[in-house]
Amino acid sequence: KSAWEWVHDHFGVDNSDNLEAFFQGYLDDEAFMASDIALWQDAAGGKVHIKEVEEILAAAPLMPGTHELFDALNEAGVTTGIVSGGIDILAHRVAQELGIQVVEANGLAVDAKGFLTGQGICRVYLEDKATPTQRALRALGADGEQAAAVGNSHYDVGMFETVARGIAFAPVDQGVREGADIVLETKDMRALIDHLVEGWA
Repeated sequence: KSAWEWVHDHFGVDNSDNLEAFFQGYLDDEAFMASDIALWQDAAGGKVHIKEVEEILAAAPLMPGTHELFDALNEAGVTTGIVSGGIDILAHRVAQELGIQVVEANGLAVDAKGFLTGQGICRVYLEDKATPTQRALRALGADGEQAAAVGNSHYDVGMFETVARGIAFAPVDQGVREGADIVLETKDMRALIDHLVEGWA
């Protein structure tokens, strides 16, 4: 699940109407995030503190094989980054846990007391993941010819277009399959080791 889905499930809300409005072009990224945050606030009686979101996302599990993959990447000296339309709280937690150097993800605006204002902080636009991927590459001191990207939806194809190798992992749609150089129909991240460590040339 995405970070957004984890929080939706915690509050027992359904964002399918917001999702459809985004798909139809009635909501942009900022309005989409604000509409989702409003669902949480309504479910919570008006206010949600950032610490509650942190607690929810602290429980989000990693995919099978994640630690083994990153142990192999770190041992091989591969630098890594996260580019995600998800919430930066989870992205930073995962980065710290796995030794990931760079994070590009979206945030939640809070007031002086730590309560959500209802606005999101958009750093990764779903239709333009190329731009944050390029920022991540610069931060890592790499160029696209030295990099691979892993994603699961057609929104990730923009990442693939900026790097030498695009890998569709546990793909959820045909667009990402068609846009990738490699397709892995699995949810065990150890399958990536062959393509990111041993098989890299």
